[in-house]
Amino acid sequence: MNQSRNKVKCYPRLLTGEMVRAVLSGHKTATRWPLRRQPVEDVAKRKGEWVWEDVDGNIFPAPVRPGDVIWVRETWSQDDPSIPPAYRADGCDWCGYPWTDEALTGIKWRPAIHMPQRIARVFLFVDKLRLVQVGDITEEEAKSEGFAPVGKPLVKNGRGMKIISAREQFIELWDTLYSARKKGFPDNPYVWAADFHLISRDEAREVCRG
Repeated sequence: MNQSRNKVKCYPRLLTGEMVRAVLSGHKTATRWPLRRQPVEDVAKRKGEWVWEDVDGNIFPAPVRPGDVIWVRETWSQDDPSIPPAYRADGCDWCGYPWTDEALTGIKWRPAIHMPQRIARVFLFVDKLRLVQVGDITEEEAKSEGFAPVGKPLVKNGRGMKIISAREQFIELWDTLYSARKKGFPDNPYVWAADFHLISRDEAREVCRG
């Protein structure tokens, strides 16, 4: 339940196509993203449940709380406003109908960052939020981020398999997204860690209206 605040917040998050598919399939029920400004050394609760403070007195209010809604920005296309938009992650429109290969050929995809909320199709109801460091993620938590252990053939002798853990895959994607911003896994930045469940557009509209 959203505490100490009457209005529900609708907060945008960019997700890769792989992660959108994991959400839609039910394999992804958590997401992490780094704080824009990193705390100095340790952080502790300041007042209330959703505000933290570092050793220098910098304040870090939570961007979302349980009861808020995250709406997902993803790669999309809509040249004709009279036609429902298509989404690159799975080639479907916002009603879930798949476009044909012919219809998708030569389509002009638009970057996720430019997606307006009015055509979003993925809405996530926040169940839990924590402020943690990314290096603390466990194998089970990485699985909730949408990853699963996979086997990779050994190259040297062609025999045997190397198991790539869910955590290792999470780290690889994290570094792809954030290393250039000096918030890669070795930097061990502080992150917001949210657990969620998928809700419909109508449910999100009703929650945000209330």
